[in-house]
This record gives sequence, structure tokens and C-alpha cells, in this order.
Amino acid sequence: MNQNQDRGIDALHGGLAAYDRSTDRFVFRYCSDTLVKLTCGDRSEFEAFTHGDALQIVCECDREQVEQALRTAREKHTELSAYFWLKGRSGYLIWCQLAGWPSGEDFLVLFFGLSPEIQLFQNIAGETADDIYVIASKSYDLLCQRPKAQRGDGKNIPIREMLCGIARQNIAM
Repeated sequence: MNQNQDRGIDALHGGLAAYDRSTDRFVFRYCSDTLVKLTCGDRSEFEAFTHGDALQIVCECDREQVEQALRTAREKHTELSAYFWLKGRSGYLIWCQLAGWPSGEDFLVLFFGLSPEIQLFQNIAGETADDIYVIASKSYDLLCQRPKAQRGDGKNIPIREMLCGIARQNIAM
């Protein structure tokens, strides 16, 4: 990748991966400092964490569904847009997005939605929201409901602790 492409992906605070047929994995072509810091802290830890497989950044609860959706899109040569949970190095979950598309012989995946502004919004929503409802934009079906819930200490449960099923439902649509 050239320097301008690197800057573009870095501005998205994400990463770009390509499917490697020889290993049957998505391998990062570029990964922003933001993504590295969110997941591991430094590049060497990130390399050890991913083991050459970009999908290792997807939280375990969503990985199988994301892999299946990417496999289907790759086989059908179609585009894909999906949301998933990324597990941050502090143990908290971060709501992220990926976009996949065929490009000649390659199938590329762009991971994004990791900017500091989006993280701030997620934290504010998680700390201040009483009730959260996720509604499908086309069918208006209720995908997930998180009514006001209390922990033993009297604090609201943060949005980042919502069920991973939201991402699975979104990918299935």
C-alpha cells in the first residue's frame, strides 16, 4: 500500500485485510495505531494476538457468524457490511463495523468505526442510557431490548455488556 492509502485507513482508525487462499485466513495489509492500541497496546503484542489472522480481533461470541458471513460473501463475490464486537485490551467490548468486497482476485475487508469520537459516544450511551432498543431499519422488528437493569451495586449495566446476539442478527439480515 502507498502512503496515501495508509493515511486514509489510519483516518478511519481501522485496518485493511485481504483473504489469503494458502492459509484460508484474512491477513492484515494495514492496521492503524488506533486498532493496535485498542486491542493490545503495541505492535508486537498485536502480532502475537492475531497470529496472522485478522479475524482474531472479532470477539469470540461473534467470530463464527462473521467468518460465515465473509465466507458466503467471498464465495458469491458480493459485498458485505456487518457489525461486531471487538474486545479491547481493558476487557471492555467495542462496537465496530466491517465492510468486505471482491477486488479482482482478492477479497478485501475494511475494519472501521474505532475512532475516539465513536468510543466516547459508546461510553456516554452506556453510562447514561436507561433503556436501549435496537430496531431493524427496514422491517422495524425489535432486534434487541435492554430495559433498565440494576446490578447489585445499584449501577446501570453498560451498553457494552449487551448480548452479542445483536451482531449475529445484523449479519444474518
